[in-house]
Amino acid sequence: MAKQLESDMLPLAKLFSQDFFFRIPEYQRPFMWDEEDFSNLIDDLAGTKWGDPYFLGTLSCTSRTAQSTT
Repeated sequence: MAKQLESDMLPLAKLFSQDFFFRIPEYQRPFMWDEEDFSNLIDDLAGTKWGDPYFLGTLSCTSRTAQSTT
């Protein structure tokens, strides 16, 4: 059975909750943020009203329940 790719907007608190985990695939090219990149993201998030949309780019997320059933 083929799996479907779905698109959705999530609150940051939900994205970084225990409902998801982050793993970089071995075939993914290396990427590393420096301190300035991280500081810019934190400053942006701190300046955003809670609940306002914030575009992080494309993230591929797998829920823990979906991961455990495959």
